[in-house]
Amino acid sequence: MAFPSLDFDLYHRDTLPLVLDADREALVVRAVRGLGSLALRLREGGAYSYRPIGNRIEIAAGDADADTVIELDREGWEGLVHELEAPAGL
Repeated sequence: MAFPSLDFDLYHRDTLPLVLDADREALVVRAVRGLGSLALRLREGGAYSYRPIGNRIEIAAGDADADTVIELDREGWEGLVHELEAPAGL
């Protein structure tokens, strides 16, 4: 099954904030409470950090301040977004 290619920046600026509506964001915050920040970096360039702050998840460009950085190629990142590289997809 082929999925359309995703724009890394557009996904983080526009799509992901919509996916993290109030209900989902609360679940994510509860799940990551006590953990540090995480960044996803593309080998081809670009990175975004996810940081739990209060009752929300901050999504910010860059990875300089992230506690953990995971570097992926574009195909691996798209597989993660489409849940092909997640336990449910495997």
